[in-house]
Amino acid sequence: MLPVLNMLTVDLRRLEAGGIRLEAEVLAEDALWQDADVTFLRPFRAHLWAVRTGEHSVLVRGRFDAQVRAACRRCLAPLALEIDEPVELYFEPLASPDEEDLHVYHLDALATELDLGWPLREQFLLALPGYPLCREDCRGLCAGCGADLNVETCRCSGKSADPRWGPLRALGSEA
Repeated sequence: MLPVLNMLTVDLRRLEAGGIRLEAEVLAEDALWQDADVTFLRPFRAHLWAVRTGEHSVLVRGRFDAQVRAACRRCLAPLALEIDEPVELYFEPLASPDEEDLHVYHLDALATELDLGWPLREQFLLALPGYPLCREDCRGLCAGCGADLNVETCRCSGKSADPRWGPLRALGSEA
């Protein structure tokens, strides 16, 4: 049976005997999330397995999940987003300072510990949807009166259009 560790740091010496299972829960107040501009509704959890793949390389696989607060891109309704993603992190020493592979994280060949915090933070932030929607057919807000078009009709539909769009409309009529 593999040992289970409750942290985001891997003692690389323990990998010599085989893989290590890691379980971690990172609270919203943790320094890892400082300046991340994310509001957690449930702590970030990681379920990982780490194994050596070479003398100085390590592969970490598993899943992470959390629940975060967001706003719909179109109507600004509050959302609770479930994030549940697979993750695969590969660590190895770089052959030269100029060598950079976006899919490989740097691991010092003399390191005895591997901190998974920042790589997991990066993967989590990349997994967040850039444009969350409350639903696919969200109609959004009226640009004129601000009405939520999902629940009410526009209050400005009888008003004349903004005159600043006139030159653009004129170009459309020439075509």
